[in-house]
Amino acid sequence: MVTIKYSPSIVLGFALCLFLCGGTFSVTSGENFISSPPRADSMIQCEGTYGGHLQGVDSDGRFIYWSHTMQLVKTDLTGKVKIRVDVPNHHGDLTYHDEKIFVAVELGKFNQPPGESAPSVYVYDATSLSLLSKYPVPELVHGCGGIAFHDNRFVLVGGLPSNHKKNYLFEYDTEFKFLKRHVLPTGQTRLGIQTASYMNDHWWFGCYGSPANPGLLKVNEDFQLVGTSPSDFSYGIAKLNSDTVLQGACFDNNRRGRVHVLNQEPVTDAPVTTKVRVAAYNVLFGIWARPESVGEILKAYNLDVIGFSEVPNGDWTARAGKVLGMDYAYVGKTSSAHHKDKYKSILSHTPLLNTHEIEVKSAGWSPASMVGAETIINGVRILVYSTHIPGRPAAENSAAAFMANSIIPDSIQTANHVILLGDLNNRPGEPPLVQLEEIGMRSIWDDLGFNTNHLSTHRHIESGKESGVIDHIYFDSISNTRAIEGGIIYNAFNPPMSEKPMSRYKKEWTQYGKPLSDHRPVWATLELKSAAIPKKPAH
Repeated sequence: MVTIKYSPSIVLGFALCLFLCGGTFSVTSGENFISSPPRADSMIQCEGTYGGHLQGVDSDGRFIYWSHTMQLVKTDLTGKVKIRVDVPNHHGDLTYHDEKIFVAVELGKFNQPPGESAPSVYVYDATSLSLLSKYPVPELVHGCGGIAFHDNRFVLVGGLPSNHKKNYLFEYDTEFKFLKRHVLPTGQTRLGIQTASYMNDHWWFGCYGSPANPGLLKVNEDFQLVGTSPSDFSYGIAKLNSDTVLQGACFDNNRRGRVHVLNQEPVTDAPVTTKVRVAAYNVLFGIWARPESVGEILKAYNLDVIGFSEVPNGDWTARAGKVLGMDYAYVGKTSSAHHKDKYKSILSHTPLLNTHEIEVKSAGWSPASMVGAETIINGVRILVYSTHIPGRPAAENSAAAFMANSIIPDSIQTANHVILLGDLNNRPGEPPLVQLEEIGMRSIWDDLGFNTNHLSTHRHIESGKESGVIDHIYFDSISNTRAIEGGIIYNAFNPPMSEKPMSRYKKEWTQYGKPLSDHRPVWATLELKSAAIPKKPAH
């Protein structure tokens, strides 16, 4: 390309002439491009056709930089090509910073399990588009597709396997030293996140928009999802100047790219908030209470889901559900420690899907297990576990550590929300439960601010001593869930005049005031936040 340079006197003469004639002008002189910014609601087409589809755009206010997966292009603000270079496939989204262009590059496979990607960042000189350096970013195990910069840090995004319900953001310093992975409770977005940008105090991430898939994610500086939109920003999102935003698009069978010039930041819907009421209750193999009595006590709490442990086999759970108006029950097949009637079950107001039971391997008594099921409450899909495990003084070889290492992490990735209910036989703060918290689970006791040192959910039958808080409700904190109310139900007793035949513990039952169990139920209202479901197709 040839650039004709004019002397200042000639330029001034042209300008004076055009001014007197009422005209306008623009001049290209090296890198000093002088032009009025594009009009809002207009469109800029990138000159030429390309071997790959448009995958990202950015601008320094003077030029627009385009990534067409196989070609990197620099144009003026009208779309006229200044420089075009061939690059390895797949060059993804890009960002401008410090006179350089940083491109998310994937030379392996997207959206696959770890081990098949080859992610890196290529750095180009913004003036010439000559390659300056490359940085590996191996943390993007599902593929590297998008990049943005703000406040001396880069954020990279990429692919997502089809069974994952959360997206991942990878934070790096200016030398691409890995800092932290952030998780967004977006639900499954097809092929993950495609594009990224930072503007107006928020991170913005573009996805393939559809009626069931958000096309844009709005994230605050604390990396919390604060809004979504169905509008498709999968081909590019960038800020041109203080007044305008660029939205990438493909046309001509994906061989050409263009940007729509928007006069304001995209409008997004706030995440949907759903309240779910849950409880966990070890019922002492039903020896101290009929299921109908348990149902009557729990009625006042208007529960959505209950996780029972040490529950009798057969219809015991369903009978409690009949009193509560909860029609859906699942009972596992593994009785704790091979004792009689020490099963785990889930009771729900809404249908239970994909029911299953998982063996928990650890030191201590065995077998131990956790039963699981999915249910949909107010449109929000939740994975619920009910469990009963042996406690341990140390994390090593504990059942809680086994769940933290072998079960819960996969559940957090593949479920929109995870809730764990049960008798864990350890108190808050003890090493086995810390293992759960370190992989992203959070206890209701943390949110509710209770001093659990003065509380107890279990009274030892023979000694009458309190064991402390050993029954728990955990939820995955990654989904921005929080407990807003809850506690221990201390009034779980049979009527004073009631009688019940039992083969043992009759004396203690009477002595302690005829409780329903040696455990006390724990309950909570959880506030779950999920990405808003698009109500209409993307434009």
